[in-house]
Amino acid sequence: MKNKLFVFAAVLSLLGLSSCIEDDGVLYYNLTEFGMVKDAGSILSDEGAVLTVTDKMCEENLDTMKRILFVCDVTKKLSDLDYEITLKEVYPVKEIQTVLRSSPEAAAVQYDDPVYVSSSWFSGGYLNLALSFFIKNESKTPHSFLLVEDVPVYDEDQAKQVDVNLRLYHQGGGESFANPDLELTDLHQVNAYVSIPIEHLDPYHGGTPENGMLLRLGRLWHTYDLDDVERTTKMYYSYGEFNQTQNN
Repeated sequence: MKNKLFVFAAVLSLLGLSSCIEDDGVLYYNLTEFGMVKDAGSILSDEGAVLTVTDKMCEENLDTMKRILFVCDVTKKLSDLDYEITLKEVYPVKEIQTVLRSSPEAAAVQYDDPVYVSSSWFSGGYLNLALSFFIKNESKTPHSFLLVEDVPVYDEDQAKQVDVNLRLYHQGGGESFANPDLELTDLHQVNAYVSIPIEHLDPYHGGTPENGMLLRLGRLWHTYDLDDVERTTKMYYSYGEFNQTQNN
């Protein structure tokens, strides 16, 4: 399973919404985007717009969050970069930074539980990853992620030099179908979102990747047989060519 790493997912622009007005006055339904919480009542989107929450359909408190993925209806345009919204859904996004293979953090990895990368894209100065993984039913075990950069390599499958060679680790205390002590019925699959600051994405070369660099992201995930999850795992890779214009 190989796929393009940097997919520009359903993160929709606020530009030109005045042409999308519905009969009920809503400018746009179900806008989905990443952003930063400014305060309990407003969000700075990755598009650079300030979104004031005038109505809320979810129970999460914004003032307990920093970076988020959110879904909203855009109800009013105040200016080119100021809007009023009805907040419908909000999900916390964990920020992580890449560390070198030689770092103490990488050396301290104790688990290598599988994780699936369902989509990934650049926005707001971040590489954003939508992840999926197993957790044990009723478990309180904290799950964490570590993004490690190894030395550049020549990728035989792609016949290209990999400039930024990344490996995503999932530490979940062995909560995985790869654990022979657990049955699939003991587990359920959940989603999570992480963002990696682009300026810290390439510590091997000392900072931000340069245009044209090939990035590779590896991670362990389960194998399948006729869509059934297998206990065995394998390494999957995704690829993307860095382009500075993707940061916006």
